Amino acid sequence: MSKINIRYNTKAKENDTLHWRVVINGVESLASDVEVNVKLRTTKDWIEGVGWKWHISCESDNIQWQGTKCIIR
Repeated sequence: MSKINIRYNTKAKENDTLHWRVVINGVESLASDVEVNVKLRTTKDWIEGVGWKWHISCESDNIQWQGTKCIIR
């Protein structure tokens, strides 16, 4: 199972389309939309060099990208 953390991209500008950070097994990608169809939980995670961050978290091995939209099933 892949560990997935989702959080808002606070560095996004008003006209940006990539408002979400999707971190899959420690690798971050930016997304315009995130659709999640699995059980979720909230977590507080330590990010090296950044500090504590709060996430919507889940686990799945069915992660698909449709352009910039991330779909987790």
